[in-house]
Amino acid sequence: MADDLTEITDEQLAAFKERMHILHKSEDDYLKRLIKQSRDYVFGVGSAAEMTGKAEELVYERARYAYNDHLEEFDTNFRPMLMNLSIDNMPDIPDTDEKGNKVDDSNTEVVSDGTSN
Repeated sequence: MADDLTEITDEQLAAFKERMHILHKSEDDYLKRLIKQSRDYVFGVGSAAEMTGKAEELVYERARYAYNDHLEEFDTNFRPMLMNLSIDNMPDIPDTDEKGNKVDDSNTEVVSDGTSN
């Protein structure tokens, strides 16, 4: 299910508030902004497209750091997870080029007669 990239849902807000043990509604607009900014950041850095799994965890963690005024520590503390998310979302490398010729793992093009360029 693709996530709307412009709005934070009430379910996402409720999940974050539960995680943070926030019971009041007075900061809801502020919390939605933090979640949106965090989602935009994590999706940009990690190439994620949906609020699921690792991406969701990182979005809520970044929002938590922002809420607690420790955002400058987020990248250092979550660098491995951000890198793993980015790797998980890398596009697959095709094993053929645009002409349909086989390309081996070392990026050496193999032409149709079996020789390499």
